[in-house]
Amino acid sequence: MEAEPVWDCHVHNWHGFGEVAALRAHLQRYGIRRINLLGPLLGGFSPTPAEVEACNARTRAFRDALPEQVAAYCYLNPAHPRHAVAEWRRCREAGFAGVKLWVALRCHEAGVDAIVHEAVEAEVPILIHVWTKATGNLPGESTPDDFAALAARHPAGRFIMAHIGGRYEQGLAAIGGLRNVWLDYAGGANEAGAYERALEVVGPTRLLFGTDGPCSYLACRGRVLEAVADAATRRLIFHDNMAALAAGTFLP
Repeated sequence: MEAEPVWDCHVHNWHGFGEVAALRAHLQRYGIRRINLLGPLLGGFSPTPAEVEACNARTRAFRDALPEQVAAYCYLNPAHPRHAVAEWRRCREAGFAGVKLWVALRCHEAGVDAIVHEAVEAEVPILIHVWTKATGNLPGESTPDDFAALAARHPAGRFIMAHIGGRYEQGLAAIGGLRNVWLDYAGGANEAGAYERALEVVGPTRLLFGTDGPCSYLACRGRVLEAVADAATRRLIFHDNMAALAAGTFLP
């Protein structure tokens, strides 16, 4: 468990991690060096401005309690673009490290571009939930093609495609040669073949380890250990790629 440092790029402070003590115990138990905390996503699929602010206040409280281990990401609803920009600026002043978007508005909508402009100026990552559901996506849920079009429109952006788009084959096909995209395979699926194919398509320096915590840390970690034999590549995935992305020291 201590072979590589771990930076979990995709964690939520809800359900089993709804209290600081529970998250602290989890980090200590597995020796996790750092996490990106994406908030409890209060307010459902399209939260009000007040619900967004409450979400970010809760994330800030966790960050303040665990400052050495928590990088706070600002949750925003691009359906309220003026509030989203103002809320990001407030969060940025409070030391937030990135932006989190969920399913309120698809990536091709103008409100998303307004947020991306802010993130580009601040030089911070933007982590976006991306999925393709066999039963049909939610109205505001971005597909891999939506995400790829956004990243192509903003070449200076630093975009994280969460879940490799749900169906990893489609997610990898969509991003093509885009060099401003990183990938996490956070969540409960962890299909065999995802990391193996991602290494072929994007190489070892743009894969990030994420769990969608409180999803199973051990299942997500085990999938990387099963798929990646090379210790240097595992270290990149588990920690160094996210560290470089956060610091802006990654190679273009």
